[in-house]
Amino acid sequence: MNDLTRPMQSTALAPAIDAATLEPLLDMGGPDLRVALCAQLTADFQRLNAAIGDPDGAQVTRAVHELKGLASTVGAGRLASMARSFETALQGLGTEARAVLALPPQREIARVLDTLADAAKCAAPDSETDTTKA
Repeated sequence: MNDLTRPMQSTALAPAIDAATLEPLLDMGGPDLRVALCAQLTADFQRLNAAIGDPDGAQVTRAVHELKGLASTVGAGRLASMARSFETALQGLGTEARAVLALPPQREIARVLDTLADAAKCAAPDSETDTTKA
């Protein structure tokens, strides 16, 4: 059984993104850069989420390859592993089979997007550190 067909058990509780990988990327600049990077990553993952469900096999192949790299870069190890398995399984699959195999990575992308949304919120100044308040 590979990562696409293995039931989500103990790993379902694991974070979608490893903070030890993501946080240094997000901390390269100030709060504005953090928000911008989270927004760009969110847009990229949303685009890839749609693309892996596309009926065009060539589009799916390109998107899965890009998803594999992006997920690895941000520390979404489970998603990267799923993308590797999906990429391997794509050879010779029809539209319906690709659509079924896209479902687990699409669910994992949703978890990654939730994590990115939370990470972007961390950039908002709180009342104790915001010096612009009287």
